[in-house]
Amino acid sequence: MSRTLWHPAFFGAIKLELDEYRNVLEFESEHQLTTDPLKIDVVIIKKRRNIEIKKNIARIFQKYNVVEYKSPNVSVSIYDYYKSQAYGWLSASFNRINFKNLSLTIIATQKPLKLLTFLRENFGISLVQNGIYRVERTPISTQIVVSSELSAAENLWLTSLKSDITATQLKQVTTEIVSHEHDPAVKAYCEVVISANFQTYLKLMETQDMKTLTQRLKEIGIADQLLAEGRAEGRAEGRAEVLAEEFAKRQADKIETASKLKRRGVDYETIVEATGLSLREVKRLR
Repeated sequence: MSRTLWHPAFFGAIKLELDEYRNVLEFESEHQLTTDPLKIDVVIIKKRRNIEIKKNIARIFQKYNVVEYKSPNVSVSIYDYYKSQAYGWLSASFNRINFKNLSLTIIATQKPLKLLTFLRENFGISLVQNGIYRVERTPISTQIVVSSELSAAENLWLTSLKSDITATQLKQVTTEIVSHEHDPAVKAYCEVVISANFQTYLKLMETQDMKTLTQRLKEIGIADQLLAEGRAEGRAEGRAEVLAEEFAKRQADKIETASKLKRRGVDYETIVEATGLSLREVKRLR
């Protein structure tokens, strides 16, 4: 399948994680900071300042909240942290926001050990709970969230945003997703998670209790396209494997023929012409 687009899926995931607060939060994807291509992944704005957000990943939230996300295959470096802090300050500057009314959240799949060590040595780090690290002594309230360390029971959507989730977790995600079918961001999330875990999804489809759910996903317009892409890819991969095997066999036959001719004392030029191997390949044969 095509390259996995994790960031649109993350926008769906963060909305689902905070779904119980959807009436008091406003979400902006790829928030444009300037007329130049400088964008924050997600900005979350409290519609009412006095609302307390009890969700574990959002207890840090102020009036304005900058959220930066790193895909599963991308590690968060010290320089990424600097950039995220800069986004926070730029957001405060352009939107005339007091930094006390601003928070910054960086979400990574894998634990960024070097970054956490750097922050611990220079600013201080406190572990709020598994997967949530609060950075101390920073003007802007800042936290690092490591989704692989979060509880799937408490953070189903973020912990499922990767390519190696279990069949049980994938089934739970697809079951829950149908109640949010009208949100384009949630649909994007579902498509990415199923696509990234497609073989697991195909095995799930074979079980009796998944048939109704699969039909529901088709009605929403998710499963049909993914299945078509998967079958096309399967055919392409199968054909590629056959071609690779055929090429390897022909190459082995050429090498065997060239070795026999070389042992008989046939000159290099004749061997090259007879087998199609390069002069260098022939000379390397014993």
